[in-house]
Amino acid sequence: MRTGSTILVTGVTGQVARPLAAALAREHTVYGAARFRDSGIRDVLTAAGVRCVPVNLVTAGRDGLAALPEQVDHVLHFGVVKSNRWGVDLDGNVGGTLALMERYAAARSFLHCSSGAVYADAGDAQSARSAGGNGPAGAGGGGPAEAGARAGDGGPAEAGGCGPAGAVRPLAEGDRLGDSHHVLPFLATYSVCKIAAEGAARYGATLFGLPTTIARLNMPYGPFGGLPLYHLDMIAAGMPVTVHPDGPSRYQLIHDDDIVAMVPALLAAADVPATVVNWAGDEAVSVEEWCAELAALTGLTPVIEQSPENLRGVVLDLTTMHILAGHARVDWREGLRRSVAARRPDLLRPEHQPSARPGPGPAPV
Repeated sequence: MRTGSTILVTGVTGQVARPLAAALAREHTVYGAARFRDSGIRDVLTAAGVRCVPVNLVTAGRDGLAALPEQVDHVLHFGVVKSNRWGVDLDGNVGGTLALMERYAAARSFLHCSSGAVYADAGDAQSARSAGGNGPAGAGGGGPAEAGARAGDGGPAEAGGCGPAGAVRPLAEGDRLGDSHHVLPFLATYSVCKIAAEGAARYGATLFGLPTTIARLNMPYGPFGGLPLYHLDMIAAGMPVTVHPDGPSRYQLIHDDDIVAMVPALLAAADVPATVVNWAGDEAVSVEEWCAELAALTGLTPVIEQSPENLRGVVLDLTTMHILAGHARVDWREGLRRSVAARRPDLLRPEHQPSARPGPGPAPV
């Protein structure tokens, strides 16, 4: 991605896109699209150099996107609609994606941020087997050619993205998709709409000849939020953190800094048909582990309870990501400490405050 590029970032008020847009605005012309219901966030983004444009993805297909610039070099589509109303969410996620791709068909690349939520629940013993419905790996399916038959897969006993740690085979891009997130009442439409939006992005890439990358993001976190930080708020309020009985519930935390660092490579990997790639941190960490780390950082005592109305976890195969974009660099414990220091400094124990940690020392002469 050349310095001085013109970039559109959708969903710019969200947890992931907000720091990304601000970082890119240091070297590029960045337009940020969102509904901007919070004027304070808009002011902060504007101060960071982001040109904010109100856009509603739900009505984008009907009302157009006239407020946005006519041309951009790259589109980073992080916008997502999660109203739990099927018609609204399909219009926003599917129709909104295609409206953006049609408007910016001449762009150099289009990055569609999808989610690990598109994979089938690991409780289905067949969920990690390639069912052929995702397209062949390596031919628009986005996974390595051997993704479905990698040495050491272990057969059906290892199929799945979570469950007991010893029975996990990370989910590759060609594995079965499904409605894994319906168990969470506030995300009843999420998995299905994310899958449908991927279908729209795949079709749009081919229809418009628009080089596209579909990146399935797994558990982003940083100063602006993420599941570990929401758990911290719950622990501080005396609320229990619930986990699935088939624990430990493992995910691959990826810090904002690594997301920013990998975006240029993901854009460079955009192609027709669309490239599909898992996007996550290199370390698989359980909810129980990060709650224990939060306890060490704050002195608070988490209460963990089991409930079947939870995800079992999601662990992704990162073979393709490592080839295309490299490895995540931020250690999850250090990233968590930095995030707590920025988001909830009032809870951080004195010995973990930034001022209490030794600096890098004098520069070499």
